[in-house]
Amino acid sequence: MSCEECQQNLQAALDGELDAATRSIHEQHLASCSTCQQAQAELLGVRRLVRAHASRHTAPATLRLRVVSDIARAAPAAPVAPAAAPRSSLERLFGHLQRWPWAGINLGVATTASVAFAVVLSLYMQIPSEQERTDQEIVATHFRSLQVDHLADVVSTDKHTVKPWFSGKLDFSPPVLDLSDQGFALIGGRLDYFDQHAAAAMVYRHDKHLINLFVWPDQVARSSKLRSIHGFQLLRWSDGEMAYAAISDLNGSELRQFQQLLVGRVSRGN
Repeated sequence: MSCEECQQNLQAALDGELDAATRSIHEQHLASCSTCQQAQAELLGVRRLVRAHASRHTAPATLRLRVVSDIARAAPAAPVAPAAAPRSSLERLFGHLQRWPWAGINLGVATTASVAFAVVLSLYMQIPSEQERTDQEIVATHFRSLQVDHLADVVSTDKHTVKPWFSGKLDFSPPVLDLSDQGFALIGGRLDYFDQHAAAAMVYRHDKHLINLFVWPDQVARSSKLRSIHGFQLLRWSDGEMAYAAISDLNGSELRQFQQLLVGRVSRGN
């Protein structure tokens, strides 16, 4: 085995994905090659760093449902009995459940099939709406921004510094407003991306609380909606040109006050 082949196989070897013959040849080469040993050590170091510092998120219910559906489609089809009587959709579902290889047991018993059906149904009921998925992404983006050195790409209390910074980085011009005279001080801005689109993020401070204001184009006017998610207050609205999402650990009334001040300034064009 050459060094190139050995290093191409490093990831698969560490994950236990090589067949017995390839693994044996790989280990023989690795034992006698300092270059490949160093490459393996670097890869292990990267894996340790990722495990120690990478953000972790619970897999959404939609992913679990897709996995279950893929397993069901991959299961071998059962032979069709001749002259079989037509079955209801519920009976057909139970039949599929009986053929799923991960079950490991015979689900022909009615009570067991009922439990399996309930599991699938509960997963389906947990599928979030498009707005709920976007809200979750906004919360995750806000949480990441609170980590060290993630809050702002451009740090400035001057809107005439922050607004030009977005020029050329976005295909729209976000409103950047200074509300410090009303107790909401602009402290910077950054680029963000969620729900398959770029967004401008402006950061404000109110007392000891931080507010992330996300702005992106949206031609549909929507009334404001306030939600409490994972300890944060999220307020979303759209004026028919731009969509806005303000999120903070402020209470709901203070966040609405911020919205009202912002909407008033935007409508006056300043």
